[in-house]
Amino acid sequence: MADLRKVSSRGVRIPTGRDDGRRGDLIVLFCLICIIMIPAISYTADLDGIIKDKIISLYSIDTARCDIEIQTNRIRINPDEFDSLSINSLAGSIADAKLVPRGSVSLQVKFFKDKKEFKKGQIRVKVRHFENVLISLDRIKRYEIPTPEKYMIKRMEITSLTENPVTSEDELSGKWAKRNVGKGQILTSRMFETIPAITSGQEVSILYKSTGLEISTRGTALQSGNIGDLIKIRNNQSKKIIACTVMDDETVQVISH
Repeated sequence: MADLRKVSSRGVRIPTGRDDGRRGDLIVLFCLICIIMIPAISYTADLDGIIKDKIISLYSIDTARCDIEIQTNRIRINPDEFDSLSINSLAGSIADAKLVPRGSVSLQVKFFKDKKEFKKGQIRVKVRHFENVLISLDRIKRYEIPTPEKYMIKRMEITSLTENPVTSEDELSGKWAKRNVGKGQILTSRMFETIPAITSGQEVSILYKSTGLEISTRGTALQSGNIGDLIKIRNNQSKKIIACTVMDDETVQVISH
């Protein structure tokens, strides 16, 4: 008869009073764990918020351009237990130089009560940087002048970017690509250079000045250069190669000795 009480006609086990008791014990245990853990979770969340605020203040972080995430924080302390805290970089130089951290960094947090340090610990934070930058919509070839249909402005993460991003169309004015740029790339200042006043292969006017004498002839630039640069020019008539100073976008002057 005992077996009939535990198994139904379909072979399904029917819970007994003992099963109910075990289930009740598990529920009580779960509730106790929640009661213990909820304050700890709350303290951690509050502490993370306080630490974030301190980091923002310490490094003068623009929260519209940076996102701070506490990745690891094993410090267990009630915010009511301290009245101030300090943060230092474990690298020894970041905090002192007041440079905004980039990416994941380790920081040391010290807690004080009545100006006396009573606890310290280590945390791991990730600082992500964002910026409205220009990104390429198509390939830009070397020596190509970037036109508006070649790029767009978009908010992008630049945390791992090692070059200064181009943030305005004005930064590209009067410049061309110094190297090939792929589609979908963040444009950076090192990708472009000022278009030379005179480019290699360009025909120019060669000017020679001396006391009471001025001679002009035609030549071909063998090098590119901006105003004031010294470049090599081939005299189209004599075929001689001479050094000249770039005067403007079509004139060079022979260096007189």
